[in-house]
Amino acid sequence: MNKHIENYLDLYLEREDVEYATLLTGKWGCGKTFFIRNYIEKRSNDNRYKFIYVSLFGLKDIPSVNDAIFEELHPILSHKSIKFAGGILKSAINFGFTFDLIGDASQETTAKIDLSKIINPLKNDTNNYNNLIFIFDDLERTLIPIIEILGFINSICENKNVKTIIIANEDEINYKNKSNDKNETYKRFKEKVIGKSFIIHNDNESYWKSFEEKYSSKLKKYEIIINIIQSTFERSGNKNYRNLIQTTDDYIDFTKKIKSNYLDNDEFIERLSEQFYTLSLEYKKEHNIDSVLESLKQDNSGFYYSLIFDTDIWKMIITSCYNSYDELNELISSLPIFNRKEDESWQKLWHYREMNRDEFYTNLEDVKNKFISIEYHNIGILMHAVSMLVFFIKKNLCRNISIDEIEQTLSKYLDKYKETSSFPDLRFFRLNTTGLGYINEEDDDFIRIRSEFYKKINEQQFILENKNTIDDFYKLLPFIKIADWSNTYSNYEKYECKVLLTEENVNQVMEVLIDDSNNYNGLYNFCYFLDERYKTNRSINEITLAEYLKAEESFIDKFIACLTNRYNSKDLDPFDKFKLDEILNILRLKKERFKVH
Repeated sequence: MNKHIENYLDLYLEREDVEYATLLTGKWGCGKTFFIRNYIEKRSNDNRYKFIYVSLFGLKDIPSVNDAIFEELHPILSHKSIKFAGGILKSAINFGFTFDLIGDASQETTAKIDLSKIINPLKNDTNNYNNLIFIFDDLERTLIPIIEILGFINSICENKNVKTIIIANEDEINYKNKSNDKNETYKRFKEKVIGKSFIIHNDNESYWKSFEEKYSSKLKKYEIIINIIQSTFERSGNKNYRNLIQTTDDYIDFTKKIKSNYLDNDEFIERLSEQFYTLSLEYKKEHNIDSVLESLKQDNSGFYYSLIFDTDIWKMIITSCYNSYDELNELISSLPIFNRKEDESWQKLWHYREMNRDEFYTNLEDVKNKFISIEYHNIGILMHAVSMLVFFIKKNLCRNISIDEIEQTLSKYLDKYKETSSFPDLRFFRLNTTGLGYINEEDDDFIRIRSEFYKKINEQQFILENKNTIDDFYKLLPFIKIADWSNTYSNYEKYECKVLLTEENVNQVMEVLIDDSNNYNGLYNFCYFLDERYKTNRSINEITLAEYLKAEESFIDKFIACLTNRYNSKDLDPFDKFKLDEILNILRLKKERFKVH
């Protein structure tokens, strides 16, 4: 498709005394960079040319362009057969000449490249720079003021007629400069410097051939998923090759830690690749994953309701670096793809339209009995049962259980979770990875029941996690006792802003800190720890850390009370009494920090 551009560039490079540049333009992602890199690669064995490719993306000033050019030249310049005049290596590239780009002396720009200092002793002349071909990509994405960078490029074109290729998204340049005179500057630049302009079009045939060369050995089951990738890319509509490359690299990274036996399954990898590419390519267009999912729900419900992972998991996979692979592999193992067996009653009931009367009532009764007997261990299936029971109660087809009884039974499920200290991870459940949506997902009662149930699970999870955190924290007490601050603070960040010290744990703390010999070093060290814990120079939500942890004041009160009882003991040695008095005074000072200032 772009063969005519290649032909012209071949002619352009062969010409002598060229005083103009060539412009390649096109929309973002259309393959401009791919085209020029492919063109360079095809001519990599032609010793007549040395291509100096520089991306202007993100470069802030002309010296940074200088550095980029030097890095490209370095493989040649650093060769032992090349010598330099004029000092150090970078002196071969100089800037510092005033150039009036648009005929207005008030808008001069400083930009010059002096290539005459590059000497090739093998040729014994100073004209070897004529074989340098400068390629400046991403003109529209540079941070350098447009007048400066255009003047710089112009100076290269005029300096010994060096051939220059510019790659840019002209639509973006025109859009950025439409409200000021910089657009006029760009037009004059084109008139003066650009010999010919070409629009790069998506060259599907060449691109997919290159894609195969790059990824066929990296993508598992390439021969199966390549058609899925191509069709998904075509459906995405914007033909942005850059987004496709980024998505493919993300997909490869994501699948590295998925168990290989899962990826060997054709059905699984087909669904995984289609869903990953669809969500990723759409996300790269909008950069709003919630909007993408909502659009799919409205416009492509079949795809949305067949997602193999919960939407929250997909959000993490697509928008960040996903790393919970143990949980993900466990979740994949539960997919129906890997668990082919006779449908359970709740699955059969989901297809109630295909049942006769006897089949319907038999399966409905089984779902109800299993629900009442607390037999549904999988929370996703449990919510399916709730959804069905609510639905058929309202249709007067399930008359021996009420919605109130459903809610009471769910409380028993919560009690069971509490007893086992095992709560389901809600991130992994919406459709229970069955591909079946809830039978009445929009029903107000079902939404309320499910929301309240999930809320209570989250609350209990928080309590359990907090208890585990507290238990972990108290394992630090032996380190605090001996002032081993390295081990104390190595993982202290996760405890720093949590209420951990409660009056119920005072005796536990004292047993660790005070040994039988009445050595109070542990108590002193604990006071030093509290000094750090309740520091006043750290704020959270505009209050001091001590004020934020005010709930621990009851711990300090009881701790002081217990030590006071010990202090009042008649059998206590005067020296021990003296040290305890010091410790008590320190604790009272710590207590003062809880006061709101």
